[in-house]
Amino acid sequence: MITKRATVCTEPEDPCFGLARMPNPGIQIVEHVLTVEGYACPVSKEPSSFTIRLRYRPRAHVLEVVSLRAWVQWVYDGGPEDAPDGAESLVLFLASHAAEWVGATVSYDASFSLRSGVLNLSGVQCGST
Repeated sequence: MITKRATVCTEPEDPCFGLARMPNPGIQIVEHVLTVEGYACPVSKEPSSFTIRLRYRPRAHVLEVVSLRAWVQWVYDGGPEDAPDGAESLVLFLASHAAEWVGATVSYDASFSLRSGVLNLSGVQCGST
């Protein structure tokens, strides 16, 4: 349940639609770990799952956890018009839009489990102040 103090992106055209942020109650470091199951690689068609870890030092806002999980699933299911079609692109999309919405620099790590092996990504996305 999203608290009354949360701000929710309500513009359907916005890639952050449905994502909520709350005033930072004094948290120094935030880490969200989310797993997406049932992914199929668009190239190899291999079944896969992946885990994404988002870390940031919040400024004025923190991401609301329940809305983050729902937003990730919505984006994964093709929600926004510009939703990416590959898991690697999806990770970059999630990290960059989360950074923008929360107004902080977000680092990310993602691990993809495929039949043929494991793929790891990491990087940093900067949000506005």
